[in-house]
Amino acid sequence: MRKNLDDCLQSAKDDAFNLLSYRERSENELKKRLLRKGHKRAIINQVIARLKDLDYLNDKRFAEMWIRDRIANKPRGRYYLKKELKNKGVKPAVIASVLNKLLTDGNEKEMAEKLANKWIKSHSIDKYHEAEYFLRLKRYLRNKGFSFDLVNIVVSKIEENQ
Repeated sequence: MRKNLDDCLQSAKDDAFNLLSYRERSENELKKRLLRKGHKRAIINQVIARLKDLDYLNDKRFAEMWIRDRIANKPRGRYYLKKELKNKGVKPAVIASVLNKLLTDGNEKEMAEKLANKWIKSHSIDKYHEAEYFLRLKRYLRNKGFSFDLVNIVVSKIEENQ
């Protein structure tokens, strides 16, 4: 038995509200999830437009929430955050705006230091030659999205204190 248009629309709305009840989502992320659930693109576009009108769906708010969560719980550098948000479908202008607003040089440095200290606690310098040890630490921080300059500053400070 085929569903009528109203039933399809209501089903897509229900799925969208259910997904949004868990956490904030980007517009693109929500579209992909609704497509995977088998909803038609035309229906999804109507639902997305309605959710945006009601301000239940807002990419800027999503990006702010994402970055605040990362700063507090899972520290990552500017480049990593930019990549994550881009993969979630957030527009580059929104990403740049939110990153500039929420991620200062100071708190990015704090996050890098926090991650470096965490890495040091689980890696003994005795296992490696000193140069290799700090090279691995630098690689770890780079993989977490911190700039070369910031990584060099943080690691140099740690080397001085060793």
